[in-house]
Amino acid sequence: MKGNGKMLFFKLIKSKEICQLPYIFAFVILTLFNSLLPLDKLIAQDIGKSWEFNEDGNAEGWQAYRSLSDLTVSGGTLKAVVSGNYECFSGPAFNLAASDYGFIYIRARFHGASKLGKLVWETDANTSASVDFDVSGDGLFHEYEIPVYTNQKWAGQINKISRLYINADIGTTIEI
Repeated sequence: MKGNGKMLFFKLIKSKEICQLPYIFAFVILTLFNSLLPLDKLIAQDIGKSWEFNEDGNAEGWQAYRSLSDLTVSGGTLKAVVSGNYECFSGPAFNLAASDYGFIYIRARFHGASKLGKLVWETDANTSASVDFDVSGDGLFHEYEIPVYTNQKWAGQINKISRLYINADIGTTIEI
């Protein structure tokens, strides 16, 4: 979350060691949060690129592609209606080193029976690759963590999320 309280649509994340902690302090943190934190390190997230859609009408370069129509931005959400098969969003150009960012987080909701999404990216070597991820069509917002580093083609400079597929029924509104 950013300071304005709105969730991010996309975040490209890398982990970064920020400090070494004495074991006693780490034990207190471990006890308070009842989790499996490392005893000598805290991990922070470095956001390489994000789109928030916090200005009504500004899609920040994102487009409805193929079988998506009625693209709008309002209330911090990018929305489009499924009008056919192979619906997807297409993102704007950017430039980030793949080796620095291993995850993409997407916050989305829709109604439908689909259980699968797909993210396709382009690199500076004129190659594209993709990774599939599970989705839920229950109509609630979910944040999906996509481990793009698991694909060997997540390499070089990443310069575009060329397609984001969330297969949903015709007439369904997808919100991101």
